[in-house]
Parts: sequence; C-alpha cells; structure tokens
Amino acid sequence: MEVIWFQSTRVVYHYRDGEDLFGDQAPNYHTRTELVRDAITNGNATLNIWDVRLLDAGRYKCLFEDGFHQEFLGTLLSTVWLLANSCKDSSPQRL
Repeated sequence: MEVIWFQSTRVVYHYRDGEDLFGDQAPNYHTRTELVRDAITNGNATLNIWDVRLLDAGRYKCLFEDGFHQEFLGTLLSTVWLLANSCKDSSPQRL
C-alpha cells in the first residue's frame, strides 16, 4: 500500500508498505506531518500538519494505491488561523 500527499509538485508525506519515506519529503514539512494510520486499511488517509504556516495554504492531492486500486483525491486548505496567547492578552490574533 502506498500513500503520497502532494502540495503542487512537492511531496508533503510519503508512506509505503508500513514505512514513512522522508527522503523525498519537501524540507519545509519535515517534523510537521503525520499520517493517521488507524483507518488506513479502510482507505482513510488522513494527514495531520502541525505548526501550520501561511505558506501551507493551497491545494493538496493524495495518491492512494493498494495494489488493486489507485485513486487521486484532492482537498483545499484555504484559511490559516493562528491563535497567539500570552499572559497579558489572551484574545486570538489573526496573523
């Protein structure tokens, strides 16, 4: 089984046969991504992106291949909100 998440032509996450393949991952995603594996055998290839940045906004595509079936899916991350909390001001700030 293989799952590859792309943003444009950059590899965001690559998983094949039980292993994470970080060699072709775009450098700005290192240590910020995680594939949720709980339901991967059922075709659910959810990707978590941590420490979300404004540059992360855009279209993402997922290639899912299990040996019998291959499918491309797309999604859009269009709004990025960051909450900055401090001891002095606990109101959310839009960055």
